[in-house]
Amino acid sequence: MSRIDDLMPRSDDRWATATRRAQGTADQGLGGALKTYYTLYFPAGVIILVTAGTVGGMLAFGGGPAGWPSFLVFGFFLSVLGAAIGGFIYNAKKIAPAAETGRIDVLLSLEDEERKRHPAPGSREDTA
Repeated sequence: MSRIDDLMPRSDDRWATATRRAQGTADQGLGGALKTYYTLYFPAGVIILVTAGTVGGMLAFGGGPAGWPSFLVFGFFLSVLGAAIGGFIYNAKKIAPAAETGRIDVLLSLEDEERKRHPAPGSREDTA
């Protein structure tokens, strides 16, 4: 008698398929690029743009230095806009070239339990 499980590929076959699909994927400094963005460029950009937007709002609408909290909305708007534009540019120039993703998702052939619990054969977790 045949069951549906007999028709499904075995775990070893799924891992072999995932290993074959992983050929051509490479990390070329993705972690460093993300760390630089979130620890240097993003915080500095937000601080500079909030300050510039607040001062620009005060100058544009004739507010005095005592009323700076009411002009913070302009600073936050400018920082959101700057972070979005800067993030897209940084992604295109630094993040995307830092990883070669290949053509297909490597984990696509694995089941959910295999993605979470079992390390790939030959990986550091597998040898520990």
